[in-house]
Amino acid sequence: MIGILSKRSLRREGMPRAESKGSGRAARRVAFFAAQSSRVWLASLSNYTATENLSQKDLAAVRSTASMELSLGSYPAGSVSQRGQASAPRVIFLVGFMGAGKSTVGKALAGQLGWEFEDLDDRIVAREQRSIEQIFRELGEPEFRRAEHAALRALLSESNSAPRVVALGGGAFVQAENAALLAQAGAPSVFLDAPVEVLFRRCQQAQQVERPLRRSQEEFGKLYDARRPHYLKAALRVETSDQDIEVVAQAVARGLGLQPNNSSREDIP
Repeated sequence: MIGILSKRSLRREGMPRAESKGSGRAARRVAFFAAQSSRVWLASLSNYTATENLSQKDLAAVRSTASMELSLGSYPAGSVSQRGQASAPRVIFLVGFMGAGKSTVGKALAGQLGWEFEDLDDRIVAREQRSIEQIFRELGEPEFRRAEHAALRALLSESNSAPRVVALGGGAFVQAENAALLAQAGAPSVFLDAPVEVLFRRCQQAQQVERPLRRSQEEFGKLYDARRPHYLKAALRVETSDQDIEVVAQAVARGLGLQPNNSSREDIP
């Protein structure tokens, strides 16, 4: 169900291949993980070393460099404590296509962790005094993306706010400037995934939800295919197809090194 920066995804992100010689590459390997947030960073490092079949010399070099970097605290703000211990994230971003269950899972996850939940679209509506559909219809998608970016920037600036789970709109993580904001903040992003036919069926069943870019099934599939490579850049991927909501939420929490509380069960519609 869960994929934490798999060997294949590391290749896609440009990670150098481990070699039996040249352990000086360890610093560059570790630098890649510095872009990840705290516990996801540690899980990614563990996954990488386990799947790369490193020589003992390379493995020792990677671990040594990682320990040194952690002790120096040279990672995104808030991801490592002053003592060099990984600290839990204070905000988690759920990304994915229409119908992935970002809001549903987000509320369940927030409940399990005792955190707040926020849908970024709700913040956009409050700031713009228009519904998402109205913004698209009256002002166009470029203006919506501007409002979306401004809302995300404002959210990230609230450093003293309570821990929260945030659901992003389907196109938010695709925008390079938004992904850059999350990377700069060191906030973990989680890709909730499902087959495109499942996503389309869910959207058809939830007709009351505004989805300005929901069109025919063929166009829906094309948009999904275009966006999925961007979603795969998230730190964690969790499958939601035919999964219980609470189980998915627990998988997200544990994938990020967080301990969820026990909760009831409910299926994703």
